[in-house]
Amino acid sequence: MEGVLWKKALVTGIIFLFIGITVAPSIYANVSKLSAHDELVDITTEIWGIKEVKSYTVNLSKEDADKVDCLFNSIKEQLDKAKTREDAAIIFNKAVLELNKFGLLPHDMSVEKIQKLVTGNHLSPKLMNILEKNYLTGYKSEENENFLCLIAGKSNGTSFFGPVNSIISWTIFPLFILGLELSNSSSLLIATIGNIILLLWILLWVIHFVALPLYMAIRNPLPILNTITFGGWEPLHYFPANGWVNTFGFSGAKSWEGTFYGDLPMIGIWLFFIPIEEFFTGAIGFTGIHIEDLYFGSALWVRTNSEPPPLKKL
Repeated sequence: MEGVLWKKALVTGIIFLFIGITVAPSIYANVSKLSAHDELVDITTEIWGIKEVKSYTVNLSKEDADKVDCLFNSIKEQLDKAKTREDAAIIFNKAVLELNKFGLLPHDMSVEKIQKLVTGNHLSPKLMNILEKNYLTGYKSEENENFLCLIAGKSNGTSFFGPVNSIISWTIFPLFILGLELSNSSSLLIATIGNIILLLWILLWVIHFVALPLYMAIRNPLPILNTITFGGWEPLHYFPANGWVNTFGFSGAKSWEGTFYGDLPMIGIWLFFIPIEEFFTGAIGFTGIHIEDLYFGSALWVRTNSEPPPLKKL
């Protein structure tokens, strides 16, 4: 009886600890809103880099905010005419310059550095060649995916997650659930294995939240844990992303428009790390700019589907 109570207390404590340290799962609302003056519009820009996310909010007049919205629309029109990654990079670089004119970029980052992030030039050519040679040579990509690409999109039902959320959703949380289920088994052997897994889970939790962030702050050549999700699931129904996405990369120029879901073959991102809402992973390794429901930058792997993926059972 005491063992059962101890396990319940552990579960409750861990869940509240997760909620306490995360507050919210790195989902950025990014919705323009009228300020208290009713004449200014607050617009938040997020710069997703290799090691961190910089968030920067400015107040624009309604006239300038309308011009920014026109800029967003023009990006789509230009990308529809683009054929290659190089064409898209030119469009991205010009968009960064335009955003800078409106003061939407952080003052502590140079325009050139931001341009490198959105065009993927922060990745060395040597590293790109290694990835293509070892992982993509001879691979026949699907129609709904692209690799080592530039990506731009404007869609609702789309969320952005940083490394901590991705790590927990893909590794620690499934391990915790497995250990918890096994530890409640009537078999002494299975219960012992479950307890060992729980102890291992605690060890990994410490590694991920202490050692790994320190390591990533020092050296992280690939922003693989920056994740974009398209659509998801909550009890009783699925919800899609709705809008458009254009990509230009290893698989050529590919685009999707309408309603779609993230379809990368991995466990989705869980809200507060508990199975009440799952977001479907659509892109990993993202660096670039996120403003409201517009985003553009580079990604390691993008994959979507018109149908929702099957829910992964933990």
